Amino acid sequence: MAEYAALQLPFHHPITDVVLGIHAMDKQKIKEILDHLENHKLPVIKIQPTPRKAEAIWSSKFGGKPYWPKEKDYPVTKKGKPLYLLAQINFEETPELLNYPNTGILQFFIEDNDVYGMDFDRPVQDVIASPDGYRVIYHSNIIRNPSELEE
Repeated sequence: MAEYAALQLPFHHPITDVVLGIHAMDKQKIKEILDHLENHKLPVIKIQPTPRKAEAIWSSKFGGKPYWPKEKDYPVTKKGKPLYLLAQINFEETPELLNYPNTGILQFFIEDNDVYGMDFDRPVQDVIASPDGYRVIYHSNIIRNPSELEE
């Protein structure tokens, strides 16, 4: 069963009001916005990282050696530098979630630099259209034959 994200702001603490600069009439406007957003919340799966060794190369994990079929080109920067696995989610290991796959692997790769591949010099639309320091990759079919996977 999926959990749902909820947006909550602490209205009850006077220090919070001072720090955020919220006045009494602003609170009503914020409440209206939150009420409007309530209709648009989406289902989520909470991921709780736990230290353990991945059972298989295709297991869900943070970091480490990624699942990667030999037939595919490994993700690299435009300069040919390999990207690093940030996270890997195997949908066979997650609770079922409406409008999401129930099989396959979703991977997030980032560049190994001081800003983890972020590019502050290009507009967001350009970064999305032509990624360099990151990749998001979905493998719809999981190959389980070790001879067909990168070692």
